[in-house]
Amino acid sequence: MTCLDNLFLWVIEFSKSPFFFTFFVIFSFLMSGLITVISHRLPKVVHFQVIPALTFTFRGQSKCPKCRHKLSLKDVFPVFGFLLNKGKCNYCHQKISIRYPIIELLGAIPPVALFTMFNGIELILLLVLFWISYTLIIIDWETFYLPDILVYSLLFVGLAYSATGYGLLAPSESILTIIFTYLGILTFKVITIRIMKKDALGDGDVKLIAALSGIVGPIGILMVLFLSSLLNIFSYLIEAIFRKESLKEPKPFGPSIIAAFYLVFIFSITGFELHFL
Repeated sequence: MTCLDNLFLWVIEFSKSPFFFTFFVIFSFLMSGLITVISHRLPKVVHFQVIPALTFTFRGQSKCPKCRHKLSLKDVFPVFGFLLNKGKCNYCHQKISIRYPIIELLGAIPPVALFTMFNGIELILLLVLFWISYTLIIIDWETFYLPDILVYSLLFVGLAYSATGYGLLAPSESILTIIFTYLGILTFKVITIRIMKKDALGDGDVKLIAALSGIVGPIGILMVLFLSSLLNIFSYLIEAIFRKESLKEPKPFGPSIIAAFYLVFIFSITGFELHFL
């Protein structure tokens, strides 16, 4: 056994240790905090070129939205900073939006679950896939916008997942599925505009559906479309119970698409067969 083999075995064993698990939990919370920042800043620079947009998104220390005071690491540490400061700014003592700890908590739990189920390159790809898709959910929910830079990143991660052999499709099948799905959804979008005189799908939704189709395949993406429509209708009904006027308000479709994608994807990788298709 070579030194490289020994090193590889040591890395595997170390990754299973309680110390590394604790480190990953902390890292997961930090990533969810970063996603909170990105989801807040990125929509403000949608018309910038890529490099300036990324510079604006990642540059600069976070500030209190009320008093604009720069926040320390203790103040911005995901979830715990909110709890330590009792939900208030440490400087102006104004209440902090509950948006931040909710996004951070929901964004930290799934990566930890993935860490316990996968390893190696597959784990890395699935983590990146989740972080990108979760950022898209937040941005679309709050701004009705799906940034191209994130959607295209999602597409390339999906292709990489197929290329490594972990995916449900071969790379060539994944590429063909993306192309035909994009053309099919785009055709549907054009037809609905002509018939209904209304745009049923945003351009970002079309690109997102095509990107995800390269991961779950043609049958899988049909299930995603079906389930996402049901989820969107369900969310309308839930809100209608509490806010009657919400029926007249548009709702972002991206979060429903991504939620439906994960339902189909989880069933697929766990060997669940959709017998009714």
